[in-house]
Amino acid sequence: MKKLQWFAVISLIICGMGSVSCAKKGAGTATSTNKDTQHADPGTGVASPPVIIYKTKTNYNDKVPVILSEDKRKIVSYPDIHDIYLQGANAYPVPLEDGFLLDMRGIGPGVAFTSFSYEEFVKLDQTPPAEELFKSIIDNDPLVEMYQCGNKHQYGNLPDELNAFIQKRDFTQCKKLK
Repeated sequence: MKKLQWFAVISLIICGMGSVSCAKKGAGTATSTNKDTQHADPGTGVASPPVIIYKTKTNYNDKVPVILSEDKRKIVSYPDIHDIYLQGANAYPVPLEDGFLLDMRGIGPGVAFTSFSYEEFVKLDQTPPAEELFKSIIDNDPLVEMYQCGNKHQYGNLPDELNAFIQKRDFTQCKKLK
């Protein structure tokens, strides 16, 4: 079961960043892939998720994110009620310096936040359909800044190294997404 949960988390991280969508049967979750954000982790041959840091207009740290289409008229990716865990705990973003957050969910520039807290979402009997999640969106344009800073395998101590970039406002090693 742990392998299945890990696969689901990695899939959502990778898929949340892509631009081509495909439906996940059963839960109704739309996912996608983008080869630009997938790099094999040396020694494992497994794709390493991209490192995404971002700032939001207000604190949405406990709110379930979804990914919207470019025109913001529909949800193209959202988690299943069982997919918001990382290593047995809710996959909250990690606080960094200056209000930045390290993504643990697989969000991208099209992120929107729902009114569902992680605690409420996991207690649901089943994953709400996209239409219901769309109606629960509390902010469809929450980002102030967002960067993709390579992949996890590039870092020794991820939060510390990211905080160094942030303190210096040196994002030359990162790709600006917003």
